[in-house]
Amino acid sequence: MRSLLLIRWFAVGALAAATLAGCSREKDRWLNRTYHRTTARFNPLYNGQVAYDQALLEQKDAHRDDFTQLISVDDWERAKLNAPAYTKAKRAVEKANKAIREHSMVFKGKQANPAVFDAYLLMARAQMLMGLDAPASEALSTVARLSGRGEQQIEAELERIELLARQGNASLAEPLLFEVDRKGVPEKWRYWVARIRSRMAISAQDWANAAESMAQAAQEAPKADLRARYAFLAAQLYEKASEPDRARRMYEACLKAQPRDYAMLLEAQLRRSLNGGGVNPNKLYQELNNLLREPKNAEFADRIYFSLGELASQWEETDRAYGYYQQSFAAGRAERPMVYGLAYARHGALALERREYGRAQVDFDSAALVLPATYAGREGYQKKARSLSVLVEALERAELGDSLVRLSRKGEADLRRQFEAYVAALKKADEAEAERERRLAQLAELKAASSELDAAAGRSTPRRCAPRAPPPSAKNLGSAPTSTTGGCGPNPASGPWRSRTKKRRNRQAPRAKNPLKTRQLLRCRRRPSPPAATTSPATSPRFRAAPSNGQKHKRPPAKRGRRLRRPTETECRIRARPSLPTERPCAPAPTIPRRRAGCTPPTGFTSR
Repeated sequence: MRSLLLIRWFAVGALAAATLAGCSREKDRWLNRTYHRTTARFNPLYNGQVAYDQALLEQKDAHRDDFTQLISVDDWERAKLNAPAYTKAKRAVEKANKAIREHSMVFKGKQANPAVFDAYLLMARAQMLMGLDAPASEALSTVARLSGRGEQQIEAELERIELLARQGNASLAEPLLFEVDRKGVPEKWRYWVARIRSRMAISAQDWANAAESMAQAAQEAPKADLRARYAFLAAQLYEKASEPDRARRMYEACLKAQPRDYAMLLEAQLRRSLNGGGVNPNKLYQELNNLLREPKNAEFADRIYFSLGELASQWEETDRAYGYYQQSFAAGRAERPMVYGLAYARHGALALERREYGRAQVDFDSAALVLPATYAGREGYQKKARSLSVLVEALERAELGDSLVRLSRKGEADLRRQFEAYVAALKKADEAEAERERRLAQLAELKAASSELDAAAGRSTPRRCAPRAPPPSAKNLGSAPTSTTGGCGPNPASGPWRSRTKKRRNRQAPRAKNPLKTRQLLRCRRRPSPPAATTSPATSPRFRAAPSNGQKHKRPPAKRGRRLRRPTETECRIRARPSLPTERPCAPAPTIPRRRAGCTPPTGFTSR
């Protein structure tokens, strides 16, 4: 026993000594390197990675794309200062810094702990999410220069090049990307290289090359949501490059990849119809109207009407486009201010072509109020609204002068008739308004009375009502009836509570509080018993002779379950009656002997 305890204590002591010896970062031994690599990876780095993933997920959920412009390549935005995502990204930076500070092991100018470079990558990504591009670029440069793993060096270099392209510094990013591509990029990151090239082309406004690179990224992306996003952006770039056929194909690729956001899915369907090219316009109108009829697209009605207006404008159907734009801003929603404002702007431009200057002035003024301040054309709409307001005032003054001149040239009798007609029209309008207000007041009174009745019906203290007649049963057949009238309505037992048709009345299943009684009544009603037959010792199984071999007669095995009693004829008569008269007392029920073999259905009862 003592030897076993000594062995245990010796093992614990050796483990403790090894742990204490492995804590040192100044000794280049396998135990020390393994201890610090494991501790860094599964303690601060794990917690920091969890915090970064949560922050990135929050930013992705909060991201909303503006489909009236080019959508961003990334599906996340930089976190705002002191926001929850910003706080979590900051925690990730702190954990990565702790891993670097407490677990770094440098011997002869080389880092012996590979988890330190993982900490640098985590720190750089969290800093980019926070908007700290300069320290993030420095951390990525450290990994690209000092890491001993080739894939990790390429990953850090690509992160740094994309950071430069995101900043719009294509002149510096292009040679670095060329050098990395010359050394060789793993196949799993080929879409990443195409995405960076597309970023640089977008910053240079080279729409054709940007669309080609983004289409390649959409084909090679590993995840479905990335393929859908890159295909949609490639289609938008093809639209800017004036290639509607290729744009339509990319929108179809986006729909095939099934975007995670339903708004992008609907937008891809709308833009596919708008880029129909040689397709029959009636077919395109049918596609958009089918989208409009779907109930799940009710909240996107403004966007669908706007697309219908754009389609009508493409085919130079101005009257149709004018109506669609009006329906679009009538169904406008605050969460889509660009669609809301552009519908007003398009409608105002068509009204200006029609020389409806007052309508155009109102539309341009509304567009300037609704559109966000960052929209480039907002000031132009404001200037148009101010100019048209001056023009409308001048036209109103001119029209007033012309009307006065026309009145001065008329005779006294004509003026009297004109003013009498004008006064009569005013009176008629006043009477119509008074009638409308009266009807609204009556409707309000009816609603108030209905609310009071509903409140009275649902209150906890019930109203005093006359007692109702009990339902027909064998117990209360001869009892005195009670009143069926009162404040609670008619008695359901005395009125036509059954169906009016004889077929449904025969199918009506009897109801009873006792389930056993219900089954008994069903047997009586649907399966009438045959007439009772006389039994004799010769025919009855009770008087069968015993077997000749001297054995006793075995009774047949009893059926499992509860045996049901055959209902009496009185109960059958009670159940067959549709209702009991409640206006006068009922006569006492006649005494009818029970029959063991069953009961005969009453006269006039149709059984099944």
